[in-house]
Amino acid sequence: MAGPAEQRGYTMPPYKPAKHATMLPNGRSATGATKAENWFSKIKIYDHVLIPAWRHLTKNATDILIICIAKQGRAAAYQEKFGGRPVFQFTVSEGTKLLSISRTTFCRAIKELHDVGFIELVCPGGILNGRGCAADYSISKAWRTWQPPPPDTSNITKARAARKRK
Repeated sequence: MAGPAEQRGYTMPPYKPAKHATMLPNGRSATGATKAENWFSKIKIYDHVLIPAWRHLTKNATDILIICIAKQGRAAAYQEKFGGRPVFQFTVSEGTKLLSISRTTFCRAIKELHDVGFIELVCPGGILNGRGCAADYSISKAWRTWQPPPPDTSNITKARAARKRK
């Protein structure tokens, strides 16, 4: 038996799934991390590469920092439109997928960037109501005053003393 709409000659539109049906149980999109193919990052040689803080970083940390600078630029473009502080989110799963590195390497590089002063943790991530919550970061300028620790030359002095004894 047809319903009242069909009796009057109306036909129902085909069923369209809800927009939120593609969401994962943790509240994130099922599409995955964004591709970095079309990202742009402005690295200034005199500001970044020639300073001791940049040269002290590991290769993974510099790769992550370049992505963070690109994310900060994207966040600054959104800030011009909507206002607020230009912060960006960088999840561990996104970083490990993007750079093909392990979770511990990613976390170590983020800690290194934070210790040197390149990034600043605005809001820590974690689990909120059973769902993952990404940490919010911002690029800071504390790296401009950072100096590398003095080199440990104790092994050199021990080797020289042993050489003199011979």
